[in-house]
Amino acid sequence: MKNKYLYIILALLLLSTLKGQSVQNLNGYKYVGVDILQYQSGRTDIWGISAKLINMFNAKGFQIIIGTDNLPQELIANPCLLIRCFIEHSSVISGTNEVRITLKNCLDQVVYTKTGGAMGLSLQDDYNKATKRSFSEIETLNYKYSPFLTPEIQYPSVEKVNETETSFRSYLDSVKTEQIEGIFQSYADNNIEYYKIGIKKQNKKYIAFIIDCGNKIWKPKEIKMYIESTAMNNVFSIKYLLRTQVTQLEFLSLKNEVL
Repeated sequence: MKNKYLYIILALLLLSTLKGQSVQNLNGYKYVGVDILQYQSGRTDIWGISAKLINMFNAKGFQIIIGTDNLPQELIANPCLLIRCFIEHSSVISGTNEVRITLKNCLDQVVYTKTGGAMGLSLQDDYNKATKRSFSEIETLNYKYSPFLTPEIQYPSVEKVNETETSFRSYLDSVKTEQIEGIFQSYADNNIEYYKIGIKKQNKKYIAFIIDCGNKIWKPKEIKMYIESTAMNNVFSIKYLLRTQVTQLEFLSLKNEVL
């Protein structure tokens, strides 16, 4: 009998531990991107499922993101602050209807998924109750955002330079600079991140390295671009790395000393 009680106690401790891990996982996310349901008829969110989930996430303390316009600068800089909420639902005239929500993070990992079902007095009643039940475990969480729990994307390492802004400015002051050498920066808006880069000639090509950046992905001294002259006057080939550090190739021309 004592062993039986011991197993029950251990099971309850395990369940409470798992629940605590769920709380920690969601506490690492500040924003929720809610999927707005679209239907073949062209209508959106017919049953108000997306709207109901937006209200429930908002009530828990999450900040809501809909679409990709006017994103907060901190989210552009660190997409791992966001979890995406995907919604599916059944559609039966009689019987039980289900609503399933799935939360995925920046690593495309599922951090929460639950299906709620209901057979109410009407289809609208079905979806209202099923949506609430799909959210039931999140509803019980003591959510409080903590940046220490936010996941991070691990990117492959890239080539670096042994150069700081101070040492590079000294170099620029001490030599006759080449055509496109110098320090350049972009200004951040809702769609473009802030970059400050140095362009320096090395052998027969130029390298563009990070001096400062508005996101956590790129670090100072990392090389973001390789620039080479082409057979055409004032036309350069630029091999650059995206946020995911995948290589892209472009050709740009120099006009009035601007690329």
